[in-house]
Amino acid sequence: MAEKLAIGILWITMNERDWPTDEIGNRQFLLDMVQQCKDRGINVGISTKKSDWEQIVGASWNKLSKLPLWWTTLTGSANFKNFVPFGGWSTPSIHQYVSDTKGGCSVGSVNLNWKP
Repeated sequence: MAEKLAIGILWITMNERDWPTDEIGNRQFLLDMVQQCKDRGINVGISTKKSDWEQIVGASWNKLSKLPLWWTTLTGSANFKNFVPFGGWSTPSIHQYVSDTKGGCSVGSVNLNWKP
């Protein structure tokens, strides 16, 4: 018997170092990936920052702006204060504001995220 896994949101991470330089191909790959998730009833969001988004799909592309955005610019502050709109998003849903900090309870390195 197959077990079912409940997924709240599947976040597609877009870090510039992990993607090819083909903006058109990257756009189509993302559209296909999002459609596959939707076809399976899986909610999907995008996890990236402005510079990575522009490098991967181009500054003017906004076809996924209806999806939630997990903004990954490391500002050190738990807020959206320094967010600059990109990709059609006027505000993010979540902000990763610190990376690789020591976790509590002997947990190794963790990222700190903020959601209003």
